[in-house]
Amino acid sequence: MRFTTIAGQSLAVEAVPLLEPERKVIRESLCHRDAGRAHLAIVDAYGRLERRIQTAIASSGMIPACHPGCGWCCHGVKVNVTALEALVVAEHLNNESTSLGEAVQAAAARRRTMNTDQLFASKDPCPFLDSSNQCQIYEVRPSACRRHCCMDSSECERAVSNPELKLAVTQHAPANVAGALSALAWAAAMEDAHLDYRMFELISAVAVALQPGAAEKWVRGERVFDAAARAVDEQDQATIRAELGNDSGRVRQVAPPANTWKGHGKKRRQPRS
Repeated sequence: MRFTTIAGQSLAVEAVPLLEPERKVIRESLCHRDAGRAHLAIVDAYGRLERRIQTAIASSGMIPACHPGCGWCCHGVKVNVTALEALVVAEHLNNESTSLGEAVQAAAARRRTMNTDQLFASKDPCPFLDSSNQCQIYEVRPSACRRHCCMDSSECERAVSNPELKLAVTQHAPANVAGALSALAWAAAMEDAHLDYRMFELISAVAVALQPGAAEKWVRGERVFDAAARAVDEQDQATIRAELGNDSGRVRQVAPPANTWKGHGKKRRQPRS
């Protein structure tokens, strides 16, 4: 998905007050080169992000339509994550002794052959989605999933059911942008610590993170996630940074403002109101 600005306000990482403290907290945890400490730091960061999102929703007076068992956004949507977020998911799977490892590897193999549009057209379900459309990693779901707050589930259903139409879906802009900016702050902290700060497709990254010793190698600065990297990942990250920092996009004005995303993963830009 592509992210835009809120009503024309520039949202560069350096310009948003909450981001520098967030960046500093994560950076300080990473400087110890300890996988366990890094894990706890991002879990704590998820808690802060949840509070920001809930505050944004409460302040807006608009309640997203997302609810347990919906799951439309878990079919064919490319979820971008940092390496650390993927490692946290992998640790959760290992601790829970789930049988999802094989499903993750199979889904990763499929997804590595598809670009963003092809993935959406495939409607490939996230392997973490169970038979009742419940997320099996909900406690440690990445920031991209947390910020994906849609206002009309019927729009989501239509977009997923008709990928060729590339339909727009209305999102809760403040919640969405809060999550995007937090993820960029975490990536900046990883770059500060001279670690691999790239963003990857969730399932491909978790497949790598499940390999023995992946966390320890990553905190030592090794590029263990090269196997998960695709050209489209770098393009997505560059677009997110450009749109948040360079005031290049506009948000559809739904009072209060809400974001839109194209069904195939790209944001629709709106003119100034």
